[in-house]
Amino acid sequence: MFRQAFSRASRVAARAGAPLAVARSMTVAAPRRPVSNNATALTVAFLLTTGASVSLLHAKEKKANLAKIRQEIVDLIDDDAAIGPTFVRLAWHSSGSYSKKDKSGGSQGGTIRHKPESDHGGNAGLDIAVARLEAIKARHPEITFADLIVFSGIVAIAEMGGPEVPFRVGRKDVKAGELVTPDGRLPDADKGSKPATIN
Repeated sequence: MFRQAFSRASRVAARAGAPLAVARSMTVAAPRRPVSNNATALTVAFLLTTGASVSLLHAKEKKANLAKIRQEIVDLIDDDAAIGPTFVRLAWHSSGSYSKKDKSGGSQGGTIRHKPESDHGGNAGLDIAVARLEAIKARHPEITFADLIVFSGIVAIAEMGGPEVPFRVGRKDVKAGELVTPDGRLPDADKGSKPATIN
């Protein structure tokens, strides 16, 4: 990492016309000549510090291995064909609780796995899908439950012959009791009209 940053800084300095002394060992380095351009010195310092801080940031943040997680979801679907449609239903019910009026609900937070939302009448039977996903979540703590719920629906759609739906991570999880979605948010076909169905 340091070598790449130093090499890049050297090229930037060379283009700027600044004199540069490079040595194989710090013990035999030639005395430093004054830098003729403050911008060059700032560029070198920026590249060295930014490169170091970015590498530290990436070391702390482990990215979810979506290919491996996808395969584990596919394996669950292969073992039990009925779980695929249930994953789609889980993802839909998680997202379908969004309210346009107050911008609450939806898949953000992964709240569908917590009571009282998991006990809503429309969510009956989804606890089975949540339990299957808990095992995957335990093996992949780097993905949020909110993302895993949506991803399981997307994978199930593709595995059942549907299209590949684009997916992005970034949903945050919340603890039980936070962001509680009220019952009755899911569209109800017997309400008769779109305005009455979607709140």
